[in-house]
Formats: sequence, C-alpha cells, structure tokens
Amino acid sequence: MTRLGEPPLRAGSAAGWPVEVTRSVVQVLDAAGRPAGTGFVVGPQLLVTCAHILTGHERDEPVTVVFAHLDSATRTAQLDPQCWRGPDGADVAFLRVEQPLPAPAQPLAWGGSRMLAHPCGLDQLDPGNVEV
Repeated sequence: MTRLGEPPLRAGSAAGWPVEVTRSVVQVLDAAGRPAGTGFVVGPQLLVTCAHILTGHERDEPVTVVFAHLDSATRTAQLDPQCWRGPDGADVAFLRVEQPLPAPAQPLAWGGSRMLAHPCGLDQLDPGNVEV
C-alpha cells in the first residue's frame, strides 16, 4: 500500500505504460490531510477532480494537493465555484493551484478530443500541443 506522498512502486514508463501520466496526477487530500482522491493537471495551474471527493469541504476553503510522483510537496488549491458540478450532476470540480507546479508536471494529454464552450475556458486549450 502506498503512504501519503509516496509514489507507487511501479508507475508510468517503469510499469510499461505508453505515456508518462504520472506527471499529470495529484493526490487530493481531505481536511485531515489524508488522501481523498485523485486529480489531474489539465492546464496551467488548473486541476480537475471528482466533486464527490470534496463532499463536506467548504467551497471557499483551500484544498491541499500532492504531486506524489514528482516532489511530494503539498500545494494549496482553490475550488473554482463557477466550474463546480456536484456529485448528483456531472461530479466534476476544477481547482486552481496557488503555488508553482513541480517542473516536470504537465497537462494530461487528451488525445484528439476537444471540449466546446467549457465554462472554465478549457475549450481554449489545445490538447494536440501537449507532449508526453
């Protein structure tokens, strides 16, 4: 079992994965500092996660995230209330990270998909320009 801030024994290219997704993955911590779920880098200083892992979290409270595969430092993020879609809806939450991301962090490659008129401006990102 992986402890808080420790990467799994094998992940990414070490596990034979075709892309290095570990540069895009964060642990989202609960108010007690325990891992509550996973999030992904989707843009500059922008993460996406499932809204249900933030249940009980006040929307104006900071959320702590950890890049366990990269540097294990905690970072603070703020929930973007305009981009909140509750667990009984789309179950998505966008978080804006306040500190710089670790140098090797990069947005998750989306393949050829593209979003149209996304409320958080993600439709402005070009997934084809992301290298992994």
